[in-house]
Amino acid sequence: KKEQHLIYELVTLPEGKISSRQGTLILYTDLINKLRENSLKEIRKRHKDWGKKKTQETTDAIAFGALKFGMLSQENNKKIIFDTRTK
Repeated sequence: KKEQHLIYELVTLPEGKISSRQGTLILYTDLINKLRENSLKEIRKRHKDWGKKKTQETTDAIAFGALKFGMLSQENNKKIIFDTRTK
């Protein structure tokens, strides 16, 4: 597989700067778990007849797809305000 690093402008939270010293971090595990949780909720609501394996595979695909789309849909030369609140 060929990988490419994308450089982004400053990424902040609605409250301000992301800083480990200030404790304003977003951990990858927390983010992907939140995306999985939201995906699973919607899948269960819409596809009650799906089995466990199909539900899990689709949950993971949607969560990772949402994460990738969220970053790739931003212009990398503009400041990004990273908002984890559910809309």
